[in-house]
Order: sequence, then structure tokens, then C-alpha cells
Amino acid sequence: MTAPAAPSTGDVGLREKVREWFGFLQRHRQRGADSEIPGFLADVEEYGALLKQYSGSELRGARVLEIGFGTQAERMAILTAAGANATGVDIEVPMFDFRPATMRRILRANGPERLAKSAGRHLLFDRAAERRLKQAVAAAYPGTEFSRGQLVIGDAADLDLAERSLDLITSEDVFEHMTPDSIARTLAGIRGWLKPGAVALIRPNAFPGISGGHLREWNVPSVRDHPEEPRQSAPWEHLRANRYQPNTFLNELTRTDYRKAFTEAGFEILEERARYPELGATLMTPEIRTELSEWPDDELFSNQTLFVLRPVA
Repeated sequence: MTAPAAPSTGDVGLREKVREWFGFLQRHRQRGADSEIPGFLADVEEYGALLKQYSGSELRGARVLEIGFGTQAERMAILTAAGANATGVDIEVPMFDFRPATMRRILRANGPERLAKSAGRHLLFDRAAERRLKQAVAAAYPGTEFSRGQLVIGDAADLDLAERSLDLITSEDVFEHMTPDSIARTLAGIRGWLKPGAVALIRPNAFPGISGGHLREWNVPSVRDHPEEPRQSAPWEHLRANRYQPNTFLNELTRTDYRKAFTEAGFEILEERARYPELGATLMTPEIRTELSEWPDDELFSNQTLFVLRPVA
């Protein structure tokens, strides 16, 4: 299993790619470019609470690594404002400006489709979203200077970090886009990078959940806020008819698979919880439940599942 240079793109054909892009535009018009910022702020608040609970440390002054900082590195900006010494790594080059050098770098590293998507999003949404992010960070952390910390482009599995140098490692909706080999190598790195008593907070979107197939129609905000709206595909389409493919790379790991990967890599799972444990429950008819009888509820309603990990001594 080999992930593409840009895991956020897949081989699904031009028609599906165009349909996805129009859906993306519609979602932004409906929800607003800044609607996710409160969620990013809540994530960082959660990180601080879990770090305090399990390590007895404060986020301020902590050395933190985020695996997969995303297109705008919002959590990196918030972590930095909260006083963390934050480093982020992502395999895809972000577009924070429209300079030719940036576009050439994206083209070389992640290909023409990634460049086209990044350029379109930057021109239509990202600049306004960045202004709103800066305003939100300034309101939450007055007097701080806006910074995204240190951003590294590359595979997290290939990072060269000092042993026992990190207080906290986080990752949101990223591990499902990594190959099993990359996950194993990344976990080996995490185990060595964490200080004694430090923790990793890994939250993948497990495949069997209703949003786990990564079809745009069934993403978490859509199911959470508009579960009954008409869609072209069916609930749990990826486990049933599987007529449509997402425009992204997926390893298709289950919640059980992640448990096994983490324990085999030498981690104790201190806590495990789904962010939305009933996501899609209103759409689970008796007929669908019969069709998916091989899948237990903790898989079908997994979606974004947080694993709090500590290396076994």
C-alpha cells in the first residue's frame, strides 16, 4: 500500500473531482469560512487538560509536535499563542501566500491537482479565514503575537528529533491517510521522542464510522448538523454498495486495528473515546443494521476517536 504524494487527492476520475469541488464551495458558503475555529480552540484546550491530567504539566512552555498541521495550521497558531513551543509536520505544502515560489514548491512536492485546489481555496477563502483566525487567537490569548510555530514539510516517520525531547504529541484526522508501514515507523518515532510520562493524543477517523469513508456528503459536520438532508450516496455507503470513492487516500483501518497498532508499538492506551459516539445513529435503520451485522456498534459509531497514549516503560 503506497500513499500518493498528496494523500488528500485520489484517483477517482474528473467527474467526481469536479463534484467534490462544487460541494466544497457550497459547504463554505453555507457554513462560513470561520466556523471551525471554535473547534480548533476547543481542541487545544482539551490538549492542555489532558496533558495536565496525565503528565502533570502545563501547556505553556511544553514542547509539542503536531502530526499533520493541515492547510492553514490553525491548531499550530493556537498552540503557539497558548505558550507551547510547537513544531508541526505535514506531507503537503501549505499555501499561505500566492508567490510563484510557493506554487512551484507545491507542484513539485504534491502535484498539479493539489496546487489547483490550494490556489482556488487560497483565492476564495483562505485569506479571509486567516484574518478571522488571527482575530480569534487575539481574543482568546490577548497580547500574543500571531505565529504558526515551526512548520516542517515531510513524512512524520522520517523526522529526526532528539530522543525524549517532547512533552506532547497530537494528531487530528491524519492517521487514516497514512500507510500501515508509515504508521508503524511514526509510532516508533513517537515512542522515542516522548519524555518519560509524556503522552500522545492521536485522533484518527476510523474507517467503519459513517464519516470514515471520507465521502464529502458524509463528513462529520454534515452528518452532525444536517443528518436528514438528501444525498446521492447512502449512509455507510463505503461499507455497503461502495458505489463512490473518496478523493483521498485511506488505509481503511478500524478502531480495533488502531488499538492493535498502538499496543504492538509499545503504548499503553490510557483513554479511548469517540468525539461523537452517536454520529449517524438516527440514520441507522433496522435494515441497515442487518446489512452491517458483522460490524459492532463501537466501530460503526467510532468516527473521530481519541486515543491517549503513553509509552510502556
